[in-house]
Amino acid sequence: MNSSSETTRLGREPTGRAAQLAQNDKPAKIQILHDVTNDSPDGQPWPPPSSDVLWVIVRRPEGRTLWRAIQLA
Repeated sequence: MNSSSETTRLGREPTGRAAQLAQNDKPAKIQILHDVTNDSPDGQPWPPPSSDVLWVIVRRPEGRTLWRAIQLA
């Protein structure tokens, strides 16, 4: 568990290891992907063709499925 000196609290600057990471590391960039697919003939959701991303179902309106994935850029 992190010591209180390494945690960022509301209104305080990071200290210790957290401060080093904040200064040396660049923030990670993420991409939020959306895709809509038609459901299969038996009504099951059909995932998007991109297999290197973990897709999650957001909504299923009338024979279609809205998918979302979050990945590091």
